[in-house]
Amino acid sequence: RPRFHDTALASGLLDEAQLQAAEEATGAIVDKSRAQPSDWDQAVAERLVQDRLLTPFQAREMLAGRRRFRLGQYTVLDEVARGGMGQVFRAEHAMMGREVAVKVLPRAKATPESEAAFRREMRMLGRLDHENLVRAFDAGYDAMVYYLVTELVPGMDLKRQVQKTGVMDEATAASVISQA
Repeated sequence: RPRFHDTALASGLLDEAQLQAAEEATGAIVDKSRAQPSDWDQAVAERLVQDRLLTPFQAREMLAGRRRFRLGQYTVLDEVARGGMGQVFRAEHAMMGREVAVKVLPRAKATPESEAAFRREMRMLGRLDHENLVRAFDAGYDAMVYYLVTELVPGMDLKRQVQKTGVMDEATAASVISQA
């Protein structure tokens, strides 16, 4: 796979000057000529995270050789969740700077049936507007991937809440169901 330097530049998240500055700062601490290439790459990636030029997620993904972090006008910042139908990422709109959630139907899970179901979900959520439902902002198809953009809601989902705190009492469960 390409070295971190090439992958980072190919991602479009960094320019040559930013990467060179991080490599120079890393070189003041780590002797590149004596370091294993993977150790050097790790150190440069950590420096870029420290300088807030990359998120930890982006650095990990680049170290694994991934270089695509954009879907339409959105830059992927972190993975939020992974489920049976897809993945959800925290992302930022390029022009507005708004952080959003982006649900993606990965190519590996894309079948004609799953694509049709995902498109139905996109349309259905786009028509709904209620204070207890996440609001859809955008949807699209980029790099052979369908994606749905919604508001980013802090906290955890109901499944994780129950796993963390245990079974809900009747009053709490009734409140959750009535809100849904």
